[in-house]
Amino acid sequence: MKITKIYSNDKRFREVVFNDHFNVILGEIRQQKNLNKDSHNLGKSTLLQLIDFMFLKEIDKNHFLKNKVFESHIFFMELLLNDGRHLTIRRGAEKNTQISFKFHNTRNQNFSQESNWDYLDLPLTTKDENRNPVDLLNRFLSFNVLINISYRTTVNYFFRSQNDYSDVFRLSKHKGRDLDWKPALFELLGFDSKCMIEKYQLEQEKDRLQNNIEDYKKNFEIDAGERDKISGLIEIDESKRKEILIWLDQFDFYKTEKTLNKDLVEQIEKEISICNSQMYDLKYEISQIQESLVDNSKCNFDEVLQVFQETNIYFPSALKKTMKI
Repeated sequence: MKITKIYSNDKRFREVVFNDHFNVILGEIRQQKNLNKDSHNLGKSTLLQLIDFMFLKEIDKNHFLKNKVFESHIFFMELLLNDGRHLTIRRGAEKNTQISFKFHNTRNQNFSQESNWDYLDLPLTTKDENRNPVDLLNRFLSFNVLINISYRTTVNYFFRSQNDYSDVFRLSKHKGRDLDWKPALFELLGFDSKCMIEKYQLEQEKDRLQNNIEDYKKNFEIDAGERDKISGLIEIDESKRKEILIWLDQFDFYKTEKTLNKDLVEQIEKEISICNSQMYDLKYEISQIQESLVDNSKCNFDEVLQVFQETNIYFPSALKKTMKI
């Protein structure tokens, strides 16, 4: 991949055309009236920031393109890809999160008035890999080194500012976690970064758990007086618990069950006795009835009548009836 051209829709921005070989950006003061000025403030670093911007770096409010002077500027960067095609990237200073791509076969084009784009206004912040311009550009570049790492991780080593030379490997942009840059550099040197990534992940988990522990200590911290009070309450409850355990151990369920069994037996025996007495009486009455039924003795009504006559008791003839027994 090579950068072949950078230009803008604003003609005040002079086109920057790169050749196929070594390119040097040289700042010189040529006007006689400016010879006493500093040659280190002519825009070389600004151009570097612009190239980084066109490689889809996210910018903050302190970026130079946030200046109102650049509100209407739209920039274009033309790349020569590894497959021989050219790719032009369009990105505006005002709507800097909308990215457009266009493929073409001819070099040194100007698409500042172009309306037909292969990918139009892709959102820089989308999570959709098929619409995220960084993911798409990563595929278009087709780097065969560190294929599992985005080009944004390695491209920073080519956009070094003066502050990035104090440490060869740690750039000023790497203010965050070592996990964000060390594994990529480790693989670039030919090593397997898997173990390093696991190490940093474990360290992060350790730090997270340690912070949780500190938060818990802080949230549940009590003074010495409260601690003694709580200890005293615990001792009281422990003493009550021991008393209950002793009482439970001493409680004799056998005696209680034995008393219950005795009362039950006596009650049942009493009921049996009553039932036996009733059964005896019933048997006696049944026996008497049976004996009376089998008695063949005949009643002499003449004798009965005589008895009634002797006693002068009126005995109506209607009550007299001959019965055969």
